[in-house]
Amino acid sequence: MIFGALRDDEKEKRNKTIQDMFMACYSEDEIAKRVDVNKTTINRTIERLMQSSTKTKMHQSFSPQLYDI
Repeated sequence: MIFGALRDDEKEKRNKTIQDMFMACYSEDEIAKRVDVNKTTINRTIERLMQSSTKTKMHQSFSPQLYDI
């Protein structure tokens, strides 16, 4: 089971790198080269991350600041 935990940690780290690079406007090709996986994997991971982020309450409670200029 320790091996599985290590693998999960590596996958979580990879997903964090993908998310950070995606948010920094790197292309899927650039991300794929950096994390050494194919572009399809990058696309699926981004889709999964976006779906999971839309399910969180963080977005539902967000209200932009209004400024009186």
